[in-house]
Amino acid sequence: MKKFTVITAILLCGIFQLFSDTLVGNIYDAETKKPISAVYVKIDNPLKITYSDKNGKFIFPDVKDGKYELNFVRLGYAAQKRKIDFPFSEPLKIYLKPESFVIEGVDVTETRAKEQETPVTFTNIPQTTLRENNYGQEIPLLLNDVPNVFSYSEAGGSVGYSNLKVRGFDQKHIGVMINGIPLNDPEDHQVYWVNMPDLTETAKDIQFQRGVGSSLYGISTFGGSLNLETSDFSEPEQIKVFANYGSYGTMKFGSVIERKFLKNFKINLRLSKINSDGYRDNSAASMWSFFSNISHLGKRSLTELNFYGGNEKTHAAWYAAPEDSLKINHRFNPISYNNEIDDFSQPHLELHNRYYLSENANLKNTFFYIHGKGYYEQYKTHRDLWEYGLTENPDTYERDLIRQKWVGKNHLGWVSQLNWKHCSGELTAGSYLSLFDSDHWGEIKEIITFDSLAVSYHPGQKYYEYTGKKRYLNFYLNESLHLTSYLNLMAGLNLQNINYKFAQQKTGNFADSLLNSYEVDYRFLDPRLGINSKLNENLNLYANLSYAQREPTDDELYDTWSGPDDLGVPPLFAHSDTIFAADGSVERVRWSGPYVKPEKLTDYELGSEYLSGNFKLKLNFFLMSFHDEIVPYGGVDDEGNPIRGNAEETIHRGVEFSYLTGLPFNLYLSGNVSYNDNYFNKFTMFDWDENGNTVEKDFSGNKIAGFPDVLGNIKLVYRNNPLVAAVQLQHIGKQYLDNTENENRVISPFDVLNAYLIYRFEGKSNLELSLRVNNILNLKYETAGYYDGKNYLFPAAERNIMLGVRMGF
Repeated sequence: MKKFTVITAILLCGIFQLFSDTLVGNIYDAETKKPISAVYVKIDNPLKITYSDKNGKFIFPDVKDGKYELNFVRLGYAAQKRKIDFPFSEPLKIYLKPESFVIEGVDVTETRAKEQETPVTFTNIPQTTLRENNYGQEIPLLLNDVPNVFSYSEAGGSVGYSNLKVRGFDQKHIGVMINGIPLNDPEDHQVYWVNMPDLTETAKDIQFQRGVGSSLYGISTFGGSLNLETSDFSEPEQIKVFANYGSYGTMKFGSVIERKFLKNFKINLRLSKINSDGYRDNSAASMWSFFSNISHLGKRSLTELNFYGGNEKTHAAWYAAPEDSLKINHRFNPISYNNEIDDFSQPHLELHNRYYLSENANLKNTFFYIHGKGYYEQYKTHRDLWEYGLTENPDTYERDLIRQKWVGKNHLGWVSQLNWKHCSGELTAGSYLSLFDSDHWGEIKEIITFDSLAVSYHPGQKYYEYTGKKRYLNFYLNESLHLTSYLNLMAGLNLQNINYKFAQQKTGNFADSLLNSYEVDYRFLDPRLGINSKLNENLNLYANLSYAQREPTDDELYDTWSGPDDLGVPPLFAHSDTIFAADGSVERVRWSGPYVKPEKLTDYELGSEYLSGNFKLKLNFFLMSFHDEIVPYGGVDDEGNPIRGNAEETIHRGVEFSYLTGLPFNLYLSGNVSYNDNYFNKFTMFDWDENGNTVEKDFSGNKIAGFPDVLGNIKLVYRNNPLVAAVQLQHIGKQYLDNTENENRVISPFDVLNAYLIYRFEGKSNLELSLRVNNILNLKYETAGYYDGKNYLFPAAERNIMLGVRMGF
């Protein structure tokens, strides 16, 4: 008996010892009481992860005494958290409640950065902020308070062509994605925001990453990347109408309907109309747009079909005005022809499907088709009619004429991703295939004083035509690895294969040796590596090293100021091969060996974020070493003539600081300030002198023109339901108009004060009234420009107001 007691004591001590350092538990279905396998079980601090076995059992060895929070996640069950005091003498029993698998929507988190985890520099703009700031302006103007982002409108107001810049890079170097679909035009890398009127009204949120960022596919991003998501299945059911009216005849109105039907389906429809007379003379715009979405939620999948687009008809204001003209008339537009308009439509069709293989793995496929077609019309004076195919020899007749330049585009693509959340992080692997073709042509609408000519033509007659075909094939791999609960590593690799074919077609006088064609191939391997350290619950530190390459655009492969629509202008290639037809006649000229090399960027980022209660602070430093930046007159051809070329090395460096804090009396203060030092490290520009001779100009060490040295914002907001009131002060530092650093060729610093007021009435209609006043101090200022013999500037609107009303049911 004594022996049995001793043995029992030893066994009990062993069992106690087992459970004192090993956490054991069992997981059951709350309804059937049966064990659940493959449940994801995690302890946050220190990070420990395991899965339950076929008997529902899970084990964590080597657990120290203390308090812990356990997380239990399983597909088809409600997630559960359990706080425990360890050790305990009995195995833990967990009961999970079955529930339908809830999918929030087709998200694009694989291309998005996460707070205190992803080691990149970014800013999130939630839907509430977008709603407060949106009154129909173009998206770049909505982002003017994002750190180190500079935007302006060519028409001076809120509607019409607008431009977005960041860290000294223009928007050709900013990657834009809508629902994970690359938006930049494959040929010229531009984003024409005016082609997507009022898209903000349908936006769920926007994330703006600065630097190379964490985007996995599409064109390479240098300055930054913008990721916009539209409304999804998780949005509430609603019907709403909205209208805005304000200065310069600007108005916007529309409606939205979001409804669920047949239990697992949802439809989202929007229709909008925007009109404006424009601030500048002859800069009116008329736009309409639509957005439609139908979603289906399955047990393990979500499928969404989006179709959206519209039409924009915008009077041209894309030329800056001479500085002396603006002193007389600040609204001056050098384009005086009343019908110089841009008329374009670009519908988008998207099909998204995400299938959840398990709680931790999903397969996402996106198919898209973008079709664009439109023209712009111009009045041209003293044109050589030989260029328009109306005479056999140059310099025979000159006349004024009206022409239209047309383009039709088709962009088809497929994005495939496999996303796997493993015990140590998340892995994303996939591919991106994009097929693009374009047809460009010019038409003669009318020749002025035509009766005296001994030539014939018919309205709509083509005088040039060329086609382009471009293919992107990308493979990408990205790993976010949780080394510990406080240390996260990001590593990515992107392999790009790009092919572009260009050919002028026989039209007008474009024939024989005046027909050019070429084909170019590019292969890039772009790696990125970053690390994020969460020093404590409030403070994290990150560093990032990324490398990106970008191919020249179609216009960068052509002459500096002329293009493929100009007769007798060859592309910027070193070698030509004349192609002969069977009868011995010249068919065309095929070119090879482009002078212009791809651009390359190495981006170094170092930043920190501090979060505590209602206080948030971000500070980051960046150094971007840019090699072979493509600039006008950056090189010479084989005969020594200045051409577009590459600047050997440019530097973009600076510091960005932002903050947000809560104050007493329902006040919130936010702001940011950025300092930029953008300069040519090594650059010799080749130019012409007054005698037509080639001269060298050494710009090494000079500042790069076209971007402010300092950008700052401060915003004070009062929030106390039902009232929101805000005032914002924006500071724009000095900008050089060219690269000479001539102090007479600058835009001086300026400050703009804006404010808005929103009042929401409680009730069934959820009525909301708003008032916005821009440029309260009625400042006359200019936002951007260039130097061409004298200063040319884009003016901005003086004091202007916008009234708004919104109702939801």
